[in-house]
Amino acid sequence: MPPPIHVKSALLSSITALTLGGNVIKFCMLLFSSPQENVEISSFHINSTVTSRYAITVITSRVKNRHTDSKEIHFKVKIPKNAFISKFRMTIEGKTYDGVVKEKEAAQQQYSEAVARGESAGVVSSVGRTLEEFKTSVTVAALSKVTFELTYEELLQRRHGKYDLLIHTQPMQPVADFKIDVYIKENPDISFLEVKGDLYTDELANAVTTTRSGKEAWIHFYPTSDQQTKCLRCTADGLDGDLIITYDVERKNPNGDIQIMNDYFVHFFAPSNLVRIPKNVIFIIDRSGSMHGRKIQQTRSALDQILGDLDSDDHFGLILFDSSVDVWKPELIQATSSNVNLAKQFVETIQARGATNINDAVLKGVAMLNKHQREGSASILILLTDGAPNEGESDPARIRVNVKEAIGGKFPLYSLGFGFDVNYDFLEKMALENSGLARRIYEDSDASDQLQGFYKEVATPLLSDLELLYEGASNLTETAYSMYYNGSEIIVAGEITNNSLESLKVEVRSNKVTYEEDVSLKALPDVEPQHENFTRRVWAYLKVKQLLKKELTLTGEEKEKAKKEALDLSLKYSFVTPLTSMVVTKPQKSDTQIAHKPEESKEETPVLSRSRIWRSRRRIWRSRIWRSSRIWRSRRRIWNSRSRIWRSSRIRSSRRIWRSRRRIWNSRRRICNSRSRIWRSSRIRRSSRRIWRSRRRIWRSRSRIWRSRRRIWNSRRRIWRSRRRIWRNRSRTWRSRRGIWKSRSRIWRSRIWNSRGRIWRSRRRTWRSRRGIWKSRSRIWRSRIWNSRGRIWRSRRRTWNSRSRKSGSSIWNSRGRIWRSRIWNSRGRIWRSRIWNSRGRIWNSRSRKSGSSIWNSRGRI
Repeated sequence: MPPPIHVKSALLSSITALTLGGNVIKFCMLLFSSPQENVEISSFHINSTVTSRYAITVITSRVKNRHTDSKEIHFKVKIPKNAFISKFRMTIEGKTYDGVVKEKEAAQQQYSEAVARGESAGVVSSVGRTLEEFKTSVTVAALSKVTFELTYEELLQRRHGKYDLLIHTQPMQPVADFKIDVYIKENPDISFLEVKGDLYTDELANAVTTTRSGKEAWIHFYPTSDQQTKCLRCTADGLDGDLIITYDVERKNPNGDIQIMNDYFVHFFAPSNLVRIPKNVIFIIDRSGSMHGRKIQQTRSALDQILGDLDSDDHFGLILFDSSVDVWKPELIQATSSNVNLAKQFVETIQARGATNINDAVLKGVAMLNKHQREGSASILILLTDGAPNEGESDPARIRVNVKEAIGGKFPLYSLGFGFDVNYDFLEKMALENSGLARRIYEDSDASDQLQGFYKEVATPLLSDLELLYEGASNLTETAYSMYYNGSEIIVAGEITNNSLESLKVEVRSNKVTYEEDVSLKALPDVEPQHENFTRRVWAYLKVKQLLKKELTLTGEEKEKAKKEALDLSLKYSFVTPLTSMVVTKPQKSDTQIAHKPEESKEETPVLSRSRIWRSRRRIWRSRIWRSSRIWRSRRRIWNSRSRIWRSSRIRSSRRIWRSRRRIWNSRRRICNSRSRIWRSSRIRRSSRRIWRSRRRIWRSRSRIWRSRRRIWNSRRRIWRSRRRIWRNRSRTWRSRRGIWKSRSRIWRSRIWNSRGRIWRSRRRTWRSRRGIWKSRSRIWRSRIWNSRGRIWRSRRRTWNSRSRKSGSSIWNSRGRIWRSRIWNSRGRIWRSRIWNSRGRIWNSRSRKSGSSIWNSRGRI
């Protein structure tokens, strides 16, 4: 925020700021009197009511003149450039003086008379990036009070998927009755609400109260006088900081939110859960000599971030222009990681030089986009420049015609003007004619962030070629849009002229989806009295805004028709616009002050540029020449006077001689004074020249240091990249070796186990076959032995039976039993021992022959 301008006295101010939907809305009340301690701000209230994105803000301040004499108190308020002042009044000693909105031409005579009287006629002028300043003054009697009340209105814009309410306050003194009240009422439920900022610290946290209930939210900030001096940035002069309120609403209905009141409707369309459209984007960057230094550095930094944010399915191109036009690649390329890195390296080499050839650069970008048409994608042109066209085609009107014919309404063009030397009026008209918009990038430390912030607004297209249709409605605001971006919102308002309709049929058509809905007009919800005219005022606000933009690009009768329609609506709804003025009547001697609303391209905050510095130096040089010519003339007059003195010396009159001597003395004194002035001016000139030379040497040394640092950084980056490639190669080699080792390990294990399994199975089969042979041999042997023994025993028994019959049976029986038992026992022992010994020997021999080799081989394995 720029420092306030001190007028007549010290500053007594109260500043509050609102940022709604990404737009900064600041309130700044500046009260001046002499001296400062004689003015007391008894109360300062800010009441902001947001009804379905439409904010009506009322600033009320009561000031007391504690001095014993009448004092003039100045009232200044800073409001956003997008807002319209709709009401202003002063109350002094119970009498109210209201401001009246009139046509600008009708109020011009009163304005001229006020300026002729030497008064600072009430003017709304541009201040900073998004502010306009309304100021007036009034003389307050001793020990009297005055109440200032200002009302302005604005339709909030949704950016980056949220609405931000920023309140900045700096009253320059603790105020006993200081209040900020914000009331938010939305038709859908509020999805989230957050309070943050410099004023939301530990010391002031208990001064902020937040209440949220479905569709409504209340935020109150009531700090005490002691708390106003204890925050992070607070001083003895009171509060100094921001209070930020961020919120958004639920979006369950893909058709959007439609509100109907008093025969007017407003349609808020912002569908969610849509698949993004791949985009084809071309950046046209000015690298003329005027971009030298900080501008080109910030542009490089912003492009580096923007290129990194491109999605892999996007296609992009880079065009640089000065006196000539250079293209990075002859056609658009896909935003792969390798291509993006190459583009970043190219951006680092951009150097400022030459003039400004806007015409050829834009036409080249249009030709590249026309050549690279992809079905299901969105094409965007983004132009960044800081000057006016002065090379090639330099006529802005002719350039606009060429660009409009080349684009043919197929895609939007966005124009970004860097600084205040740019022809902003030309950029704005060219962008509006091609379904885009223009935005100023301010020369500040955050210029890179401004560029990135704008790109994020258009980085994610969701729908293209939108058309919104409303059956039974008329007087519609804009209903055709080339693109809908993520995080934004489309608002359409109109009048329902057919009273016999039972429902309003709404249809939204786009390139890939169509939405339809019938809204009943019979069972409309009840509306509170303070909100019943909200839809009508939203329609009027949108209509005036769009007509003012449309009037910039039209000519002839169409231009006059749009201008007249915007003027009539401004007067009907008391909006202070570029076509109207507010007449403020003061109570002293019927003094009148006029408040005009400035235009972006005509009234700007003065910023010291190099060309202006050069012009100022040229004026100084001319003034020095003029002074030196005066000195020369004075010397000539001295010479003439000396000549006259010489002539008078020839006259004998002593009186004339005395007079001539006195003239000589005076002339010598003048010569001395002039020489002194010459000597001083020469010293100043020499010192300024020395300062300029030393600054030039410092700049050159800094430039050399910067270049050497950049070379070091580039070399380090190359070393890092080579090391990274080596590491990646080593990593891949190690992984491949590890894979080979694992595969070999698996093969080795499979081979060992397979060989072992086969050996073991074969040996097992051999052992079983041998065992089977042994068993069969054992059975054969047993059968042979038993058969032979059985035959022997039978033959012996027959023999014994024959002997027994011949001899005594009893003797032989007894002997036979003894003999048989002995024989069989002895035979049994012999037979058993022989059988088992023979079996043991056979088994041992087999074990040694077959088993040992098997077990030895297994052990080795």
